[in-house]
Amino acid sequence: PPAPYIDPARPQPQDTTAIRDLRPLQRSVTVGPNPASEKLEVQSEHEISYIEVIDTYGQTVDFYNSRGTQCELDTRRLPSGIYFLHIFTSAGTVSKKVSIVH
Repeated sequence: PPAPYIDPARPQPQDTTAIRDLRPLQRSVTVGPNPASEKLEVQSEHEISYIEVIDTYGQTVDFYNSRGTQCELDTRRLPSGIYFLHIFTSAGTVSKKVSIVH
């Protein structure tokens, strides 16, 4: 019998790609209070290597080294506004949006 026709445009079972669910990693890191005025407390279930504070222009405006599962960030020197924390942990990187209000 002839071989079955395989449509090259149609995905085949062997073409699947595994995608890791990042929600558990995202939930493993907490940041508060949000909004913050003087300090932010970052806690993680995994060891934190460092944290970058990024402004809405994509510029790194602060950087914190860490050795442990928690880190306190001094926000008094940052202007009021929206920032993104890139938290680098032993399990991967998590991004959190925070608001600084003075």
